[in-house]
Amino acid sequence: MRWQKITLQVLYAAAAIAFVALIYSNWRLRRLYDATQAQLAGLSARAIIPFRAGDVLPRLDLIDRSGHPVRITPPDWKSTSYVAFVLPDCAPCHEQIAAARDGKLQNVVLVSLVSREAAAKDLEGVSGNLTLYYVTPQTAARLRHQLDGFPRVLRVAAGGKITATCHTMAGCGGATCKSCDLPST
Repeated sequence: MRWQKITLQVLYAAAAIAFVALIYSNWRLRRLYDATQAQLAGLSARAIIPFRAGDVLPRLDLIDRSGHPVRITPPDWKSTSYVAFVLPDCAPCHEQIAAARDGKLQNVVLVSLVSREAAAKDLEGVSGNLTLYYVTPQTAARLRHQLDGFPRVLRVAAGGKITATCHTMAGCGGATCKSCDLPST
């Protein structure tokens, strides 16, 4: 009887130790899981998911040349246009701006990803009479994960649907364009 009592107490003690070990293990795993989730959220916040043909251009909160705020929404696009995201001091951007200006492309909208205060001196001289806007900080934050290079040219149809994305304006969306992302047919 005494051995049975001792054996039972040892089993109770072993069960209590296993239960405490299980609680500690669960707590430790939960901390590791939370840390992994935080790392994953940080990585996904930095992931670049570029614009693709078939997407709809999001709302753009911009500043025009004179410093007035402008909001462009998808329904504001009435005809096929080219939206070029550019940077100051970007040689390929300047080449595309010059090609658009000299090639007399219609409906070209230049959008600087740098503020008006920092980019106006450089971009206003290059852009000539093309439409030029500067992004607001909120729009810049939304767009930075969708632009995978500069210049990034979007051919936008009426209603704001992107029909092609390129790195050049000349021939963007055409059958001979080598840098276009066209919708699959």
